[in-house]
Amino acid sequence: MEITCAFVADMVGSETVMRPMADLIERQGHKVLRQFALGKPAKLNRLEVESADMLVTGLTSDESRAQSLEIPAITAAWAQGEKVVGVLDVPDSAGRGATIFSSVAHMFTMIMVIVKEDVPMARKNFPNAQVVVVGSPEWERLALDQTTRSSVRESIGIDEQKKLVVVPGTKDILVNIPLFQAAITTVAEMAECDSTMQFMVALALHPGEVLTRKSNLDNILRQHAFVPNPVMEAAGKDEQSFYADLLLDQYRGSTDEIEKAARGFEGLFSSGAVAVRVFTKKMMPTEKLVVAADALIEYRSTVRVCAGFRKVPVVSYCAGEYARRVSMKNFGMVGYSSWEQGTYFDATDGSMTKLRSGLGALLEANNRKAKAMAKTQGEVYIMPKRLGESADRMANAAISLLG
Repeated sequence: MEITCAFVADMVGSETVMRPMADLIERQGHKVLRQFALGKPAKLNRLEVESADMLVTGLTSDESRAQSLEIPAITAAWAQGEKVVGVLDVPDSAGRGATIFSSVAHMFTMIMVIVKEDVPMARKNFPNAQVVVVGSPEWERLALDQTTRSSVRESIGIDEQKKLVVVPGTKDILVNIPLFQAAITTVAEMAECDSTMQFMVALALHPGEVLTRKSNLDNILRQHAFVPNPVMEAAGKDEQSFYADLLLDQYRGSTDEIEKAARGFEGLFSSGAVAVRVFTKKMMPTEKLVVAADALIEYRSTVRVCAGFRKVPVVSYCAGEYARRVSMKNFGMVGYSSWEQGTYFDATDGSMTKLRSGLGALLEANNRKAKAMAKTQGEVYIMPKRLGESADRMANAAISLLG
């Protein structure tokens, strides 16, 4: 029996996880209708959703965007008596059923989660849904990627003597600015204290960041009484040149060396021992940078999973009250769930001292903490046997709802 499945997703992350499932269902001979916004403004094609037998939807972390695409799709499908399947593309996100999607949480037939630890929260917040653990096609891709450390280092022009610290950005500029600044300051202090150490700090911009959209800037201004001046002046700049200029403004005059060596428009400047470079996805995807990294400084980035598969040391640092509020809203916590404990050094309390001590220890050769972290990463992030395992589970679980 041929069935029709409508796929709706607001953000890039949801599409990345759902696309392999949609492709597989289509190869099985069923009809698939796709509405993937990829983080851009989109209007729901309600007729497509209403014509389907089942809706498979993402659950965005953006409350205002949920109201324009995914929530209307859920409401339309439910009104037609369709099965509604929700896909949570990151761990710890089942809390959205009690926040962003609380008005439609009862409409879900099935919720798909990546890890078994999310099952209790999903059952609590989506009371009528069957909860299934399916894994993640994106995690499989990251785990089985064949990119080598040497090839990435050659591509970005960094030799093996230099430590590469990767700092992945989020979709939110107000989280990124203090995170990037804290990382650069910490590495610069470490280089000052040890003249033998050479660093590159790679600021990896999130592909979903919407800095240049006027609507996004207006939303930031509406929600926050205090906004850094550079953000207010950002309209019309691309993300890479914005961050490069911001970094130069931040460090101009802070040390003679940085001022003298600044080559800012391209996002690259040097103090001799520390180079800082801004990367967009087009230049080098963040997960590729991680392959070549000696350490990762992040906050609430799924890139830590890639680091886990590669056994790259991770420091999780929460920079500021705004980042804490965003995390509480989206995940219900500032840190991470207990199942990930030991896969990262915890500096989520915002302590710069802790950030520096943690990073310093993890970069030491044969460090006990680094070895223990690598062991835990291997136990938590288990290598998949092949690509497609998760997509198989997702497709089979969804199709089973229709008998």
